[in-house]
Amino acid sequence: MAEWHKDSDYNHAEEEWNIFLPLTKAYDTNTIWAESRPGKEDYTPMNAEVGDYYFWQGSKLMHGNKTNDTKKSRVSIDFRVMPYSHYKENDRTSTSNKTKMTIGHYFEICE
Repeated sequence: MAEWHKDSDYNHAEEEWNIFLPLTKAYDTNTIWAESRPGKEDYTPMNAEVGDYYFWQGSKLMHGNKTNDTKKSRVSIDFRVMPYSHYKENDRTSTSNKTKMTIGHYFEICE
């Protein structure tokens, strides 16, 4: 489990938005917990049924996972998007595998 963080702590642009798409029921301690506003630290679970999703700003909101005591695993897809008009060239790399945080490396243009 990663520590509680904002994605910007790992060189993600603050303009990014996360989409959390659970493929199994996500609830209680088997889901992501996040604060409602930057700095508020009022963590609540992203409870969701299959087919639900969250569109949220993980780059600005502290979030993480708790030890799962539900006896059910969560399977989910988490991806990030950003309007092209908000994209800025940069020299950042991901902290995990040093991927350039640029179009053609970390980002792709979707039309």
